[in-house]
Amino acid sequence: MPDPPLGVVTFLFMDIEGSTRLWEDQPEVMRAALQEHDALLYDCISRHGGQVFKTVGDAFCAAFSDATKAIAAALDAQLGLVAETSCSAPPLKVRMAIHTGEPDARDGDYFGQPVNRVARILSTAHGGQTLMSNAAWERTQGMLPPQVSLIDRGAHRLKDLAVPERLFQLAHPGLPTDFPPLRSLSTHPNNLPAQVTSFVGRQADTTAIRGILESGARLVTITGLGGAGKTRIALEVAADLIERYPGGVWWVDLTQVSDPSKVMNAIASALRVDEESNRPAMELVIERLSASRSLITLDNFERLVEAAGDLGTMVRSCPELQVVVTSRAVLNLSIEHEYAVDGLPSDEAFSLFVQRAHQVRPALAIDESARNAIESICTRLDGIPLAIELAAAQVRMFNLTQIERQLDRALKVLVSPFKDVASRQRTMGAAIDWSYDLLAEDDRQLFARLSVFPDSFNLEAAQSVINSDDVTLGIIRLRDQSLLKTGEDGEVPRFHMLDILRTYGREKLADSGEHDKTRKMHAEYYADFALRYGGTYDAADQERRLALLTQESGNLRAALEFEVIHGSLDQAAQMSVALAPLLERRAWLRELRRLVRECADRAGDIPDINVRASLLRDAGWLAYRQGDQDAAEALQIAGLALWREQGDRKGESEALNNLALVAQDRLKLATARELFADSLDIARELDDESMVAARLNNLAMLDIRENRLESARERLLEAESIFERRGDEQGAAACLCNLGDLAVQRKDWQDAREISEKCLLDFRRLSDQRGVASSLTNLAHALSGLGDNRGSQIAIDEAFAISEEIELSFLIPELEELRSRVAGS
Repeated sequence: MPDPPLGVVTFLFMDIEGSTRLWEDQPEVMRAALQEHDALLYDCISRHGGQVFKTVGDAFCAAFSDATKAIAAALDAQLGLVAETSCSAPPLKVRMAIHTGEPDARDGDYFGQPVNRVARILSTAHGGQTLMSNAAWERTQGMLPPQVSLIDRGAHRLKDLAVPERLFQLAHPGLPTDFPPLRSLSTHPNNLPAQVTSFVGRQADTTAIRGILESGARLVTITGLGGAGKTRIALEVAADLIERYPGGVWWVDLTQVSDPSKVMNAIASALRVDEESNRPAMELVIERLSASRSLITLDNFERLVEAAGDLGTMVRSCPELQVVVTSRAVLNLSIEHEYAVDGLPSDEAFSLFVQRAHQVRPALAIDESARNAIESICTRLDGIPLAIELAAAQVRMFNLTQIERQLDRALKVLVSPFKDVASRQRTMGAAIDWSYDLLAEDDRQLFARLSVFPDSFNLEAAQSVINSDDVTLGIIRLRDQSLLKTGEDGEVPRFHMLDILRTYGREKLADSGEHDKTRKMHAEYYADFALRYGGTYDAADQERRLALLTQESGNLRAALEFEVIHGSLDQAAQMSVALAPLLERRAWLRELRRLVRECADRAGDIPDINVRASLLRDAGWLAYRQGDQDAAEALQIAGLALWREQGDRKGESEALNNLALVAQDRLKLATARELFADSLDIARELDDESMVAARLNNLAMLDIRENRLESARERLLEAESIFERRGDEQGAAACLCNLGDLAVQRKDWQDAREISEKCLLDFRRLSDQRGVASSLTNLAHALSGLGDNRGSQIAIDEAFAISEEIELSFLIPELEELRSRVAGS
């Protein structure tokens, strides 16, 4: 037999759909059918130059040096199976997957990402279906067998949680092509985060946890020390079981949550439950999860064990809910099933080291001497994944023998700050100490200071907060030591620390006496950042500024919290005012909204009246957007008094306008009209054309509500004319959208469609998601009125998704009613 292919290899994996049930129902017939099946597959694979390197039950794993030959083998096998169907009882439906990559090879077997990837592709297929990855497709263009074509099934997130994979389906006149949707993450409700590294080993652990959940356990706690791999195990289990949960598989990252009372808020956020300020988060979560079978995974719970009681209440109140928790300590709940995670088995630890080492040094040769050194390193690091990864990263600078020798000096105990951590759980501290001891003193100081960032950061932020000449080179050295992770946002590199490393660094920072000083510098930098990129903005600059604020959301939240609690309330107020115009546009700023409200509650202590009034205005607006009309009215009235005290007519107009919106939502339409009119009068008095146009727009919407359609049209056309004259594309698009709303009100469906399609293009170009959702809603009405229910449903679905994402609570009831009406027609 020739040697198995090396280098770039194309894999063909096959297995029988439903084979377990067939064995149970018809064992004798299945035995005979399987003999024919095996003979056919071996023949097809060998005739086209492939080698079967592994069989597991009825599954075949074959390797080819040529992707086109793998396709030919798969085609012949599927055609042969179709031909046998008429005489085979029971008929065997075999699913197949083809993928190309460069695996690691050892002892006639293959390992690494390509093998994992083809297995995941296979798991998405149905019996009789053959799928091919994009990598394999690229190697076969123009070289397909006769009559063979490929059906593009689009990009799918596979259960390995890596980036989406574009998949193609093998098509031939002799084969079926009509299959159900692929069994991928993309076809099931979930928010599981993508992963940038492969998952190695842990088969026994994931199988055991799946078994506990499938047996009916309501709460499973995966325990173990930091870096033991609890998070990745939980993610793999969630992905593997996704088809079991029609209500969705939901991931809740508690890394940034420090208050146990906020755990339910974090769960509500992950579930995208509509925020209702007058209802507790627990109530909203239970209501959402009581509907159908769901799985929630709570990651990094160890700092929030005081919330265990709330977690127990949630589980008991939702009969169809199952929960997985990752924690360094058990929760001590009666319904809890603990599963303790230890280090990796020796073979899996070896594979992890080799894969991670090849990422930084692809040419590293694994001979007998290297194998012995790696096995020794993994054993002495107790098989803990993060410790192994930190060690493997050093092959860029040291050979394996040097790394092994370093362990004699570096494996010392780091005492955990958590009181419930046992001595056996301190190995991760040894791994961190080992990397830390390799640093020069200046780099140790930099590492500790950088731990003040709760989220990723760029070089400019690091230089400003650290205030050192050697930050750039120091960050490079820390990155090379695997103490910082790197990524990019466009062309700008960003850096972040793992949570356990950040905790370690903050201990060192506290020991140095620099914690408060560095935290203050961090807050000052991001206060200035908020003033630079927040506040009022031109529509053309919106996308860039939103992106900048989005990527710094964790840092902004930490900076504002520090200023509210420990720093300058005046600084906090200025930050709040700067951020408020953008808060309603992004759901990730919910915690910032809370801090703005806290700041507003202490507005009387802010000496600058203009800042105080602006804060009350903005906090009131946010309360209005969240549906808290009582708070919105009180805050706007307080702000109005300050604007009038200052003689600030523009501020007065804004407050009157916002009070009118509250009155309108409360159906006090006469009051709303009077307030809008007063606000418009001030705008005309100030000769502020933008403000005049905005007020005309709002009055027009009130006209539509009161069925004064001609008046509404005149106001909207006047406002649109003003915006266009001033070059305000955002304002003009808003008026056009409202004209679409007017057309819907008139039931002029063709006009509504044309207007909505035009303003939809405008809003997409302006990256205005709120405008996109509103335009889609009008378009859905128009298409429904024209009898295009399918097109209407597509528009509804996109509008609904956007409304949930950026919390447009005012649109959701309308969309729900429209969805119900379209579905029933």
